[in-house]
Amino acid sequence: MNISEKEKCAVFSDSDLEDSALKMTLKQIEHNPEKIYLLSADAVHELHEAVDILADRVKNDDSEDYDVEITRVRFARDIAFTLPVSLRIDDGIPVRSLAELLNNLSFDSDMKLTRSDYRVMIDDDGITETPSHDDEASLEVVRLFQQLVHLNLNLDIRKKSELRKSLI
Repeated sequence: MNISEKEKCAVFSDSDLEDSALKMTLKQIEHNPEKIYLLSADAVHELHEAVDILADRVKNDDSEDYDVEITRVRFARDIAFTLPVSLRIDDGIPVRSLAELLNNLSFDSDMKLTRSDYRVMIDDDGITETPSHDDEASLEVVRLFQQLVHLNLNLDIRKKSELRKSLI
């Protein structure tokens, strides 16, 4: 896991949860508790399993004294978007993953959004009109919404077709 000062989140993978890397992973979380930690989209572990591994190590490692409360750290699973997604403020900023989306948001020192006018637009125009069309776009909305709930972030998420219908 590589943590940059300017990034608001860090993506960690299954390899960061292996015994050999776990100490380093926890030390990075300990030194950057304000960051948002995303389990990579291709990780085999479920999010709750990854958090359990980290919490167990903090609780049961007698050789190290970790100064981190895992329950206070913000965790979610990264999402590789399957449809075009953009963050709308004034102009759309295209994003390919939840990590990119989060790094384009503005947070205050308590990691609360500084603006209330953020909108996430899922572009479902290029999808052929079929019954699965709506399912695929709706699934993208649901996947993103689930992770935003984990992070306690309130963002407006819309499908482009949904917005168009409301304007007509």
